[in-house]
Amino acid sequence: MVNAWMQTVKQVRDQMPKGTPLKAILKAAKKVYKKPAGLVKKVAKSVKRAVTGKRRKRRGTKKKARKGKKRRGTKRRKKR
Repeated sequence: MVNAWMQTVKQVRDQMPKGTPLKAILKAAKKVYKKPAGLVKKVAKSVKRAVTGKRRKRRGTKKKARKGKKRRGTKRRKKR
């Protein structure tokens, strides 16, 4: 499967005269190229997750444990 960028480069290359340098073709393709819809990106993520078996971690879902306050400048007395 060829991605959208490579398809655009191929179309622009076919429209330009033979012997045009690649640098010029890429600059022209940059002006014409449009990003694909978000659906393609979403499908790619789900396929990657299915292949690798990894899930994305969510931030902020775990509760942080509270730490006790540190005592500064106070001494604890020993019980007798």
